[in-house]
Amino acid sequence: MEPRARPYRVRWGARTARDQPGLMLRSQSETPRRELSRLSGTGREDEAMLGGATTARLRVVETDPLHDPRWANWVADHPDGLIFHHPAWLQVLQEAFGYAPAHLACEDAHGQLQGILPLFRIRGLVTGHRLSSLPRTPVAGPLACDDQARAALLRTAVEQVQSARGARLQVKTLSSDLDRLVDSIVCTPRRVTYVLALPERSDDLHLGSSRNVGRIKWAVNKAARHGVEVV
Repeated sequence: MEPRARPYRVRWGARTARDQPGLMLRSQSETPRRELSRLSGTGREDEAMLGGATTARLRVVETDPLHDPRWANWVADHPDGLIFHHPAWLQVLQEAFGYAPAHLACEDAHGQLQGILPLFRIRGLVTGHRLSSLPRTPVAGPLACDDQARAALLRTAVEQVQSARGARLQVKTLSSDLDRLVDSIVCTPRRVTYVLALPERSDDLHLGSSRNVGRIKWAVNKAARHGVEVV
């Protein structure tokens, strides 16, 4: 098991709780999608170069991953997609902790997804008001096809916290270069992450002592008896 590059926390906004007197953000619309901004956040459609000479218009909308089938498909097809981007995990966070969702999607003029950014509005006694991707989660952040869509998502998130006095943006990501996309955010190291390469055959997997292996097999068999399947 080898150490991997540190996850990074992307931050924007106040640094201390004393600087966070309050937060008022617009709640999510009752409709599944709500347009928040154009590519540059200027209220107009901008043209972005995608794939060489191809020109497309991008916009960022607030969406509900549980009712937007594009979200789950995007996570499944993207090479960097994680379980923490999946609608099921977002539903767990919302139902277990009562976080207010503010999930963003970047789409082209034809409604095709170009990127997503899972976000929750949270409030802590010490940390104050934050727009986080994601709370109770080791890593999340934007999942986009290119830097243009990634920057559009981050700009929209920054605009949301800029409109609320004392609010902060927190994005947990393995990438250390998001601050080059948006000038008003800064990347800081968070903690070391370890990645274990798994063998092709489950029989070749050895974790710790024989006692640990026995407990793991017992837990797996118990899950199987209760109908849990890995697909």
